[in-house]
Amino acid sequence: MTFRPSCYEAYWARAKARKELDQLDGALADLREAIKLSPKNLELHRFTMQVKAEIEAKPNANVDLRRSENSKSSSTTRRPPYHPMSVISSTPKKELESEV
Repeated sequence: MTFRPSCYEAYWARAKARKELDQLDGALADLREAIKLSPKNLELHRFTMQVKAEIEAKPNANVDLRRSENSKSSSTTRRPPYHPMSVISSTPKKELESEV
């Protein structure tokens, strides 16, 4: 991007356009750049989660969804997608059922 590369809104706008054109890998790359410039913007993070979910829903997704392209981890296992409700209770389900 040549015009105001320090402006997260430009990356976000291009990410939205790419998503509409079904260019999800490009949209994800733009969102990563936007988040670098505005890491506390919750709307950017939500939109990124939506794009990642669409990528994962595609049958032949070949996009690397790791947070960092420079990851030094050699692990090939994938973690399940983060869900905000998964951190609410750390009590195992069996313990909750026995209390009822």
